[in-house]
Amino acid sequence: MRRAAFARLTAESEEHGFMLERLAHFVARRSIWIAALVLGIGAAVYGSGVARALASGGFEVRGGEAARVAEVAALRFGQGEPDIVALVRHDGLVVGDAEMRADLAELVAALSTHPDVAAVESPLGPAGDALVTADGTTAMLAISVIGDAAEKEAVYDGIAEVLRGCCDGLHVEIGGPLAMAVVGQQTAEHDLQRAELVAFPVVGLILLAFFRGRIATLMPLAVGALSIAFATAVLRGLAEITHISIFALNIVTLLGLGLAIDYSLFVVQRFREELPTRTPQAAAVATILTAGKTMLFSGIAVAVSLLGLFAFPIALLHSIALSGAIIVVLTVVASLVVLPALLVLLGRRIDWPRARTLPVAVRPGRVWARISEWVMQRPGMVTIATAVLLLAMGAPVLRMQTGLSDARMFPPDSEVRQVQRTLDAPDGFAAAGTVRYALVLSADRPIWDAEVLGELYDAHAALVAAPEVRRVDDLVSALQQTERDRFIVAGEMLGPSPTPPPGIDQLVDGDATLVTVVADAPADSDARAAQIERLREIAGKDFTVAVGGRAKVASEVDHELARGLVPALVIVTLVTLVVLTLAFGAIVVAIKAVLMNILSLSASFGALVWVFQDGRFQDLLQYEASGAIDPLVLVIMFAIVFGLSMDYELFLLSRIREEFDETRDPRASVARGLAATGRLITMAALMLIVVLLGFGTGHILFVKQLGLGMALAVAVDATIVRALLVPATMGLLGRWNWWAPRWFERWWTKSGIGVREGTPGQPSS
Repeated sequence: MRRAAFARLTAESEEHGFMLERLAHFVARRSIWIAALVLGIGAAVYGSGVARALASGGFEVRGGEAARVAEVAALRFGQGEPDIVALVRHDGLVVGDAEMRADLAELVAALSTHPDVAAVESPLGPAGDALVTADGTTAMLAISVIGDAAEKEAVYDGIAEVLRGCCDGLHVEIGGPLAMAVVGQQTAEHDLQRAELVAFPVVGLILLAFFRGRIATLMPLAVGALSIAFATAVLRGLAEITHISIFALNIVTLLGLGLAIDYSLFVVQRFREELPTRTPQAAAVATILTAGKTMLFSGIAVAVSLLGLFAFPIALLHSIALSGAIIVVLTVVASLVVLPALLVLLGRRIDWPRARTLPVAVRPGRVWARISEWVMQRPGMVTIATAVLLLAMGAPVLRMQTGLSDARMFPPDSEVRQVQRTLDAPDGFAAAGTVRYALVLSADRPIWDAEVLGELYDAHAALVAAPEVRRVDDLVSALQQTERDRFIVAGEMLGPSPTPPPGIDQLVDGDATLVTVVADAPADSDARAAQIERLREIAGKDFTVAVGGRAKVASEVDHELARGLVPALVIVTLVTLVVLTLAFGAIVVAIKAVLMNILSLSASFGALVWVFQDGRFQDLLQYEASGAIDPLVLVIMFAIVFGLSMDYELFLLSRIREEFDETRDPRASVARGLAATGRLITMAALMLIVVLLGFGTGHILFVKQLGLGMALAVAVDATIVRALLVPATMGLLGRWNWWAPRWFERWWTKSGIGVREGTPGQPSS
């Protein structure tokens, strides 16, 4: 009956000129693998330098107010957030000692004359003791660097060399945003190489065990390597014309290897099942028209899930969306075109060096058959029990706290992390426990106008009086006038001066002035947003106010994530529903699949809170808890896991649908479909988990949370959801699983668009 069904599918494909059927015959007759090999080698050579071409960071909102303020502060005032924060100590000396002050003066002079340094703040300047720890042993240098992000990263090593090599006896630790960017880029590249070195051999061993030592073991690894080679080449080209984050490379490797394993495993296994009764060319055609079509639907679902990240105007998410969609497309093409061509070339040698004693297609899946029978006997109990378990795993989400990644994403022993720990210590610098805002105040007249100066003094006084504000640095504080009238007079005297005192030109430019506010760090995202609006309201009585600073960046990310969440969810959910409905010709099973994915994701999010927010297994996993989860991790996980879950869903449901079309027995078709695909899905999930765990062992907390969180999501999806919850709910719904309006069912049947995974004989074990 399955052969007859496949014959009908082929006939329908030919009748309608189905492009996939034409592709199948094209692939089966031509040596595409030669061209792919040559192009793959070229792509690998070109893409080998991709890590150095990619950019760091990307955690900010594109075109946001904070970015505009940073640009204005740099262009109009020659100021900005310090790029490098250096902590300086001297054995046996305190900052007040003459010898240490002399060494500090020499170091500051060396930095100030460096061609790439814009400004240096030190205890020797106006800030004074504010840049010295309470015990007097450590001095802080805040260094601003000239140029854009790429130019700053290029000169970082030279500035670091000056810091470390200036004076004997000084011990320097380097941190700050620029150090984080450079170290993060280097660490991400190192972690990627290590993950590949760990994942490829382990996956190879699992494939070797699955295929029992046959040459088929090499096929998934070859497709993965080819897909990654092409994707890295494309990324390097894109990096020349747009901002692509270094973290996109991790996603490309993760998805490229993971999807290549999944797709290749199903394609190779299907080809082997077809070989006992077909020629290699016919087996390849049959494979593409069945497993290949399922894979095509899966690729669409994964790619669209990733493209949903474009709903958020955040550079990192755009990089991951673009690079992820590229690797998905390339992996599908490699699995649909190159892999079948290789299989035709190998033919029956796919089982070399071991001869097949019993066709794979007739070995029953005994273990999964018993599981499916057990589930079908008690579907109600299994549904309730698994749903309760997943809800319990997801319960910690209710107390989730979110916060953008900072220096705490690095290992506890890293230098940038240790610098940040010192800065945050309550007994450290006076600025501990604070945030810094940059406010650009714009007037309708020059700042030196007497009336505007009076309004500026009033704004300064109101800001200083705000209960959460610790310090205000602006023109008023620079002129050191405590009375309003005296300040106005001093300002009017300076206004016409062609050479204002040092530092004044960095505070005023025409009709705008720069105000720096140091305030108590807010407790959470809501408090942060409220604090920003209070500062804007206080300073904006007589001025137009633009707010910048790292706390503002975090607030903008919070706002954009909240605003884009609903559109992203709607896009991903609707497209997934459409893909599944077109694949199986049924609406109920598509809706149920989306609900299963949501349960699976909530469980993995709950585990993230339980482990990383609560600080469990810190020694084992080598991280330091920050008490929050980066919201970007959650968004990326949603996009990737939601798409990957469709992979297993499609391969399982396609076999169940085939069984149902032949037997019209809803419960038996579920049991037989689970038995047919159980081992294959389990092995595919196991190898994907290995790949994800390889990334989970990285040194950057952001990547570690992604890797371990997605590994858990895949594990839950392939076991609790696929093996228990999906078949149990399908057993409860019976024929209603496959319900669709009559007009849609007629169109779906006539179009031949649906997937078919049935094969001659019995399912594989």
